[in-house]
This record gives sequence, structure tokens and C-alpha cells, in this order.
Amino acid sequence: MKACADVYKKYFEDFARTKDYYFILGTTLKHHYLARNPFVIIGDFRPKKITQPGLFGN
Repeated sequence: MKACADVYKKYFEDFARTKDYYFILGTTLKHHYLARNPFVIIGDFRPKKITQPGLFGN
């Protein structure tokens, strides 16, 4: 149960608030023609959020 709480904390309190989060998708040949949606997550990318000031310096 502690492991689930730690994962939740990491994703929702750290990644969601401090980074953009992208999943990298790919397909597997085994399920490519059999599954309705053959995509699987093969990686992730977590760059730091870049804040851009408003057009008039707001």
C-alpha cells in the first residue's frame, strides 16, 4: 500500500505540477492486426515546464 501511495505522490504531486508529461507510443507486431488498438506505451518524456510571459509582460 505504501508503494501505491509513493507512486501516486510522485506522479500527481511532482510530475503533474512541475513537468510536462508525454507518453511515447508504439505498436507490437504480435498485436498489430489482431487488436483494435495495438498501441502500447514504450516510454515517457518529462521535460521541465517552460513558462512564457504574457504578450504584454503579464
